[in-house]
Amino acid sequence: VGSLFWTKGLWFVPFIIVAAGMLRALSLRTFSCMLWGLLAPIMIVGSLAYVTDNLQEWASGYEQTLMVPVAFYRTRLYGKTYLFVSGSVLVLSILSAIRNMGSLSIWQSRITRVTIWMILYPALLIILPHFSFEMQVLVAMGGAMTVPLWIQRQRNQRMSELTLSLLAAFTLLMQWNI
Repeated sequence: VGSLFWTKGLWFVPFIIVAAGMLRALSLRTFSCMLWGLLAPIMIVGSLAYVTDNLQEWASGYEQTLMVPVAFYRTRLYGKTYLFVSGSVLVLSILSAIRNMGSLSIWQSRITRVTIWMILYPALLIILPHFSFEMQVLVAMGGAMTVPLWIQRQRNQRMSELTLSLLAAFTLLMQWNI
């Protein structure tokens, strides 16, 4: 149903399939259920559009929202600085997660790989002309898992508290765009 509200979410279906395969949760049954769950709402709405003779309009609107880029936001210097700092913290947390994967169990290592790809795939989509920084929210989901682990793994407790405090303060200031 989410693909009816946010069409660009369909670009994440290949990622979900690969992630399910990496976690060994992908079988013919789960794949067919996922495919049916993806297509059923679209088929229902498409059928309603066909019955009301609006199929052409609905299909062209659906295609446009899938392929047309959204408006790119113009950010001021503070916003660009925030993106640079948060991106740097995210890169450091990914590198820390990769470095510590050898000490994890096989299952935890797989979850870590999926989390890293959950950060990198939307980050790569931001670069494409069909996307803008709306994908940053999806990058934040993976970052919410790797950044706290990176901060927790720091040896100096004061440094980890300072890093977390500065990141939180910087994020709060960004909300008011000071």
